[in-house]
Amino acid sequence: MERLTIEQINELAEKWLNKTITAEEEAQLYQWYDTDGEQPLSWTGEDESEEMLRSRLYKAIKERTTRSRTLRIWVSSAAAAILVMAISSIYFLNNRQASTTGQAKYEKRQSTAPTLTLSNGKRIILSDSGSETFTEASGITITKSSGGGLIYHISETNEQADKIGYNTIETPKGCQYQIVLPDQTKVWLNASSSLTYPIKFERDKRAVKLIGEGYFEVAHNKKAPFKVTSSSHVVEVLGTHFNINAYADEPNAKVTLLEGSVLVENYNKLKHFLSPGQQAVITEKSMNVNNVDTELAVAWKGGNFFFDDTPIFEIMRQISRWYNVEEVVYKGDLSALRLGGSISRTKSLEEVLKLLEVTELVHFTINGKRIIVTK
Repeated sequence: MERLTIEQINELAEKWLNKTITAEEEAQLYQWYDTDGEQPLSWTGEDESEEMLRSRLYKAIKERTTRSRTLRIWVSSAAAAILVMAISSIYFLNNRQASTTGQAKYEKRQSTAPTLTLSNGKRIILSDSGSETFTEASGITITKSSGGGLIYHISETNEQADKIGYNTIETPKGCQYQIVLPDQTKVWLNASSSLTYPIKFERDKRAVKLIGEGYFEVAHNKKAPFKVTSSSHVVEVLGTHFNINAYADEPNAKVTLLEGSVLVENYNKLKHFLSPGQQAVITEKSMNVNNVDTELAVAWKGGNFFFDDTPIFEIMRQISRWYNVEEVVYKGDLSALRLGGSISRTKSLEEVLKLLEVTELVHFTINGKRIIVTK
């Protein structure tokens, strides 16, 4: 039998736990486990608890990967987390209350709402309930849907208006929001982000400013390029789908292209055209382009955390933005710790941290809005 990859083991283990595995697949999993594990793999649902089962599977994969520890130490962290998170999401979080050390329970996300600042300086809180309509300069109307989201409307009589006003929408921690801009471009804003844009685009150009993270589906207009400016770069397109991660607390910005083509330029005048499936990692002085799994970049839009050999520091920055964590304290050398896996953002903070702890590579203590991270 060919050696199974971590992804294949992950898939087989999940099928086995769900009892949807075929006889051939079960034989593959058994053969892998009997080769790298310490005891035959069997579970009827009666003779062993789900927690013990999960522990045995985790131990088997950890045993397998730690044998290569001298070659690449992070393999143990990433591989174990991928399998354990997949298994735990089936049983552990659904059937048992998380017990991460800490005092008060966190809400699944911050309850505060996004704010919209109009061109006259008026600030509007965008609550989730009810639909509303706001009037902007030159008679432009903005509709807030009952399910959340803004849509801009420009009447034919106002298309020629000369005065250009700007709006800014800001999302707090734990909140995302969608906007349909005046040109029908769709934008999804991640938590702790802001977008500044004109209430009416000019005929020959469309320009917005992003702080934080946003996913764009740009309406095609070959006569008016669409530009997104962040703290370190400018992205220019005619019509395409892409994601920009440009948080101030991240060491670099990332532009990931899903469809179409984009031109990325940093403030050192380095330029690069991206093709679908490519990501530009940008600083003010450098730009590196790689082929990536685009699912990783836009998982937040679908309501998930998605880590793939991700440093613990980056993981905690993402968690902090979603759960309104004010401070993260690291104790010990965690610079080599990288984890992988997918976790729903609907989980509580305690549940998310407990999933990460299942790897036995890291421990968390919650103290108010402060998290202490240790080995």
